[in-house]
Amino acid sequence: MKNILLTIFILLFFLQEVKSQIEKPETPRNIPLKEHFDPNDYNGGIQNWAFDQNSEGILYVANNDGLLEFDGRKWNKYEIPFSTRLRAVKVDKQDRIFVGGQGQIGYFTKTKNDLVFTSLLKYLPSDKQDISESWKILEFDGKIFFNTESELFVFENDTIKAMTLPGYMRFAFNVENRLFAQFYGIGLYEIVNNKFMHIKGTEINYDIVAILPNEKSYYCLT
Repeated sequence: MKNILLTIFILLFFLQEVKSQIEKPETPRNIPLKEHFDPNDYNGGIQNWAFDQNSEGILYVANNDGLLEFDGRKWNKYEIPFSTRLRAVKVDKQDRIFVGGQGQIGYFTKTKNDLVFTSLLKYLPSDKQDISESWKILEFDGKIFFNTESELFVFENDTIKAMTLPGYMRFAFNVENRLFAQFYGIGLYEIVNNKFMHIKGTEINYDIVAILPNEKSYYCLT
């Protein structure tokens, strides 16, 4: 009798253990247990300028020392040829990782084992290849826009060209699927069909660093 009761007890314990394991949610993989990372963790510079993610959720960071990649578990770093600080990063719908920094613009494509870099400098006219800074990269209307120190380059159908600008370029903004650009001393323009439409009353000598929409208008922060 004791042996029967012991067998029943062991069986019930085993079934309860199996049930608890089934009901227990699976621990997500590649979810970081740490919420703060310093340069020693990602083996990069102390300044991070821009962030974006690809379709798989992999994080890419424009860092002083190059492009950082983080999958939730480990960090990788990719240096940019002929560039110092990396300022901008943007992942397009094809998961190409566009980057811009001091002296360089281009994009990475993911292979089976690594990321491969393609520079776009050589496709620009020789008088446009000296890029001191690349501040932003925007995706708009199926095109990639590189906002450099004083130029706006547009990449479309695997070709890149410099846009004809109305003045000295400062910063560009994609706001609710509308593209704006500020030019020093002459104000803010909206870019419509590759044409620059001036917005009256925006002639200020301060850099606009952000444009925030509300229900009726826009707020420009300087």
